[in-house]
Amino acid sequence: MMRVRPLVSLLFFSSFAYADLGKVTLGISDLPSEIQELKGKTPQSVGEHLFEIRRQVEAGQYDDCFQKVDELRETQVWLEPWLSLRQLECTLSWKASDRRQVARLERVTDRFFQGSIKLNSPLMSSSSREQVFAAKLKQMDLYRRVNRLKAWSDFEQLSEWAHQMPQAQRYQLYRQAGELAFIEQNAKKTVQFYLKALSIDKQQDLMKRLKSLDEDSYNQLESTQAKAKTGEPSKPSSAEVALYQKFQKARSRKRFTELAQIGADYLMAYPQSQYSEAVSRGLLVAVLAVGDKDSPAYREIRKQMLKSLSALDGERLLWMGENAYVKGSYGLAESLSAKAAEKFEGQSDAAKALWIAGRSAYYRSEKAEARRYWEKITVSYPKSNYELEANFAIGISYLREKDKGLAAKFLEKVIARGESELALSAHFWLWRLFKETEEARAQREYTAMQTSYPLTYYAMKARALEEGQLKLWMPEVSKVKNTQRYFTETQSLLYRQLQAFIEGGWSDSVAVIRGSLYSPRLPYDNMFHAAIASKAKDFFTAISLSKTAFDRDPSLISQDHLGLVFPRIYEDTIKAQADKRGISPYLVQALIRQESSFRTDVTSPSNARGLMQMIPLTANEIAKDLRYRSFRSQEQLFDPELNIAFGTYYIRKLVRAFRGHIPAALAAYNAGIGRMRRWFRSREFTESYNSQIPDGPFAELWIDELPWDETRFYVKAVLRNYLLYQLLAEQQVDAVLPLWVTKSDE
Repeated sequence: MMRVRPLVSLLFFSSFAYADLGKVTLGISDLPSEIQELKGKTPQSVGEHLFEIRRQVEAGQYDDCFQKVDELRETQVWLEPWLSLRQLECTLSWKASDRRQVARLERVTDRFFQGSIKLNSPLMSSSSREQVFAAKLKQMDLYRRVNRLKAWSDFEQLSEWAHQMPQAQRYQLYRQAGELAFIEQNAKKTVQFYLKALSIDKQQDLMKRLKSLDEDSYNQLESTQAKAKTGEPSKPSSAEVALYQKFQKARSRKRFTELAQIGADYLMAYPQSQYSEAVSRGLLVAVLAVGDKDSPAYREIRKQMLKSLSALDGERLLWMGENAYVKGSYGLAESLSAKAAEKFEGQSDAAKALWIAGRSAYYRSEKAEARRYWEKITVSYPKSNYELEANFAIGISYLREKDKGLAAKFLEKVIARGESELALSAHFWLWRLFKETEEARAQREYTAMQTSYPLTYYAMKARALEEGQLKLWMPEVSKVKNTQRYFTETQSLLYRQLQAFIEGGWSDSVAVIRGSLYSPRLPYDNMFHAAIASKAKDFFTAISLSKTAFDRDPSLISQDHLGLVFPRIYEDTIKAQADKRGISPYLVQALIRQESSFRTDVTSPSNARGLMQMIPLTANEIAKDLRYRSFRSQEQLFDPELNIAFGTYYIRKLVRAFRGHIPAALAAYNAGIGRMRRWFRSREFTESYNSQIPDGPFAELWIDELPWDETRFYVKAVLRNYLLYQLLAEQQVDAVLPLWVTKSDE
């Protein structure tokens, strides 16, 4: 079902007298549910009427929509300005003659410019006004063709609000006035209005029109533009050009040693020149080409290149080191980052350089060398952002070597710094470490996990292993039932509107009012706002708000509250595709929640799209695999059914590629299968990854050793989602080991 665009955006309410305040009890259980269908009955409640209007809009019945809103206005004027804004939108979409359309526009816009709805009302925000201005501009344009007197009247009314219009609307206002003056053959006024429009946005087609009318005004405007332009960058000297050409020549001939020396000389002499970025990138490409290749010839070339590059500044060396690290060229990354750390000695950036050098050494199985870098962070840069990470990494490295004492020492330092994602992992691994030998100490770590991090994969896994079964341990209903607020008369009206919009299914309007109603301060306020966001299908916001609520008051964790933020929409499609591919539907739901929070229209910075965040290139490969010939456009990835079909196929493909090992498949889904395979191959202590191996105490330690921060968090988050979806549906999960293996997988 299509989503209708927001109708009204509202302001925060900070200017009302306390005398207007009234006590209101707000409870999640009091929020209505969205009407799904009327089953042929005549609408009775306000929510049912709003549902009917939404159905008409979705069906393109804009004339019926206008008339339906008219009927509702007679008895439900408290829904203004929403009703009038809806009529404007229905009229603008209505396919009718200009005269009929402009008559309706005028009838509604008059309410804002001359009637009962004030444009500066607290119920109107800038975006609400922009909708009215857009309708009035359309009205002015239509009247320009049939009634110029009324068009000028519209212009006068809009001019009073020009200071509150966005730039594009102000440009349109003055351009339309110019066109109106042109029709009336008033050349002077035409030029004046064109110049006003061009002072806002110098559109080329309007510049041409101005030139044809008044070349002097055009030339004057061009002259003003030329003066405003910044000067041209200074030309490089002949010596700089010659050195740059030498660099390019060495690059084209792949003379890596010579290229590194020339490039370093160039950047030392001309660090901020127009070619400096190209030289830096050329050096990076060249040094990555040599990378970690292990033949004697390449080792010597790499040694000479690094010697030349060591003359560069720390910032450039660290940039190269970071890029080498991302590419998985860990030997190169270590050398460049270690040299950068020397350059940054005593500065905060040294900690970052040491951190990358340490991780690079660790992934080359040089654990002692890695610890040397990390320990320098803890000693020399204890206040840096990397000190906590360094202590955790040292602890994990000793855990990998089965040095119980030193592992505990450094992991306890992480816990001492307070609650964090790393502290949770430290608690879990200490619990694993002492579970068989020091019961009291293990119990302390277990209690800390269950108290501070109950809704995490590690806490749930520990609970399953302790109790032999993972059960839905939380109460069905939260002990906290409601909260009380003091609302102004306007806020009370908004809350009444919000309930009607929830029932009628106007999700965007619900979201707008929720953001304007009041700012959540208490934990239950956050949960109440999360419930409203969930009702509006804004699960991204609902998840964020609920996390704050649960963190601040764990008593709010209940089955009913979790159900709001672990939605089961698209359930039929998910189950059909999961059954088809032979994987758990809970895994697909878990992925969607983490990837997109069930937003169908989201696009990531890497161009991943839709519910399961499919990369177009990957989608093209899947379409070929599935012989899905109708897949021709990236925009199709916003279609829920297609996205779920492709995403489910892909995660199953990854599960097979990693022999049934779901965590490894999830890491590959996030980081890329090629990167995961390269990383696994680079580590001498990589276990055999398949779902049939015993889930030993440290079998999943590799998750906390992953080189990508996002992926470390992602794998555990999806596994947590996976277990919670299963718990919410089935009430318990048998403690089969590994925990992510379900009965259907065995």
